[in-house]
Amino acid sequence: SADLTIGVLVPKNQDVAVVMGHLNRLKVPASEESGNPLSDSAAIQLIISLLQLLDHPGDTASWFHLLHSEAAATLLTGFSEQDRLVAQRAFPKDKQPIWERLIAWAETTKSELMTAGLGETMARWASLLKPHVGPRDRKRLKQATAAAYQYDSPAPMRTAELGRFLQDLKQIDRTQDRVRVMNIHQSKGLEFDIVVLTGLESLMSANMAQALVSYQPDL
Repeated sequence: SADLTIGVLVPKNQDVAVVMGHLNRLKVPASEESGNPLSDSAAIQLIISLLQLLDHPGDTASWFHLLHSEAAATLLTGFSEQDRLVAQRAFPKDKQPIWERLIAWAETTKSELMTAGLGETMARWASLLKPHVGPRDRKRLKQATAAAYQYDSPAPMRTAELGRFLQDLKQIDRTQDRVRVMNIHQSKGLEFDIVVLTGLESLMSANMAQALVSYQPDL
């Protein structure tokens, strides 16, 4: 029936993001009830790496993430797909000409951010990424943009600090959809016509070996 309510319950908050990802791919509208960090989105993780690079252009882990992302060509304005492949092969030899260009790009991008502001820059990055991500990532990009406009940056501005802020910032995405996804603890006192329990294997795995050892077959 179209009127039945469905509660999908998981053991941990991070499992909520996994379930929501599956439901989104199946085009099943659902309400995300648990507060999850914005960084549960691949698009936001990419932006966090970019923010880290603007403060620390020599951060090889962040460069690796950016260069191996399918959306890298979108964010790395002025670089071709061939440039990205050359940089991947040269990684992490920062004395290669391509790396000198990348470091210069990071410095120029930070200068542009300082002029335009965090909110405007985040909005531009979100606009560039939106065509390449799904609905949930687009929602996270919108939330990150709003957070960037409201972020009270200390002086001097440190973009990596905004990255850490986004890493920890949690959002609750409640909607009026009949399917509601939450952790088991949050479901206390709530009623649903149908309850689906998933992810319980993670709770069982710790005691599984002991249970098998204790098993006594009938003789």
